[in-house]
Amino acid sequence: MQYVIGFAFTPSQGRVLLQRKSKPPELAGLWSAPGGKVEGYETPRNAMVREWFEETSVAADADVWDHFAVITTAKGDEIHAFRTWEEQVLMNFAATDEPLALFGVQALPLPRVHDLGWLVGMALDVDVIAARVTSRFSL
Repeated sequence: MQYVIGFAFTPSQGRVLLQRKSKPPELAGLWSAPGGKVEGYETPRNAMVREWFEETSVAADADVWDHFAVITTAKGDEIHAFRTWEEQVLMNFAATDEPLALFGVQALPLPRVHDLGWLVGMALDVDVIAARVTSRFSL
């Protein structure tokens, strides 16, 4: 299975939009990044756009999402992690059945999924950003 998660940061990088999950049962009540399953016909980037809209009611262009990591779980699932600093992604968000809120990146809420702290840190890591920029332009 493939999944996507999206981290939308304020332009100052001081806050991130998170969602209190109600499903699947093992995540119920925990704060995490919005995301979900990649459907068979989708690329991970297209799934990120669709999931973001479904979970926040905000339509965002595919090109605002930077695909910064692929994490393989112990079960062999792939989680495609995306990030953005585009204000349009944070404007007028509205929760569906799962609450959304902006949190300071140094004050992530509890209870949260166990890997949220290091994922937020990795999304903001300057070396990760530089590596992605370099890899885009290498021959």
